[in-house]
Amino acid sequence: MNVSPEKIKQLRAEHGWSQEQLGEVAGLSYRTVQRVEKDGNGSPETIMAIASAFSVTPDELSMEYKPTIGNGAVNWSGILGLGLCVLFVAWMIFLAGKGTLFFDCISLVLVIGMSFALLAMTCGWKQALEVFSLVRWLFVEPSAAPFTQRHLPVLRKLIIYLYSSGGICTLFGLVAVFTSPETTSNNIYLGTTVAFLTMIYAAVIAELIIRPLKNKITYMLSFN
Repeated sequence: MNVSPEKIKQLRAEHGWSQEQLGEVAGLSYRTVQRVEKDGNGSPETIMAIASAFSVTPDELSMEYKPTIGNGAVNWSGILGLGLCVLFVAWMIFLAGKGTLFFDCISLVLVIGMSFALLAMTCGWKQALEVFSLVRWLFVEPSAAPFTQRHLPVLRKLIIYLYSSGGICTLFGLVAVFTSPETTSNNIYLGTTVAFLTMIYAAVIAELIIRPLKNKITYMLSFN
C-alpha cells in the first residue's frame, strides 16, 4: 500500500514525535517506520497502525498537503462558531454566580505573555508573532497562503505552552494565597478562585481558539 512519505514526516512533526516514538505509539519497529518514510510503501496492517497513531484514515496518509490554501473569503462559519462559544462561556459564568470573579486582566496577560515567551524561545520571535496572528483566519480565510503546514507543529507547541503557563501561574498564585500574612478565612476562597483563573484562561484559549485554528488549517490543507 502506497502512502506519502512527506505527509508522514509532517504529521510526525505536528505531534513532536521521532521515528522511534511513532513506532512505539503505532506498535511498529523503528526499522518499519523508517522504511515506510523512505519508500512510501507498507503492508495494509502497517499503514493502518500508522494512521491510527495519527488519528487519521489510511487514505489521508496518501494525500499531499495543498501548496496554498484559502480564497480570502469571510469565514462566516468560524465567526458563528466562535460567537456561540463565547455565548456558552458567558452562560456558564452567569450560572456560576458572581461573574466578576472570572475577569482578571493580570491573569490573562500572564498566560498569554508567558506562552508567547516560551514559543519565541522555541521557534523564534518571528514565528511566534506569525502564529498568534493566524487567529484572524477564524474570521477571514487567507488568500492563497503558501507552506501553511509549517505552522501546525508551532500551534501544537502553543497549546502545550498555554497549559504549562496556566499551571505554573496557578501554582504561584496558590502559594501566594496560602503564605500571605494578609490571607484570612474570609478571603482565602476568593484568593484561591483568582489563582485558578490562569488555568481557566489557558484552557479556554487553547481549546476554543488555538486547537480549532489548528484543526481548521489541517482540514484546509488536506481537503479543500
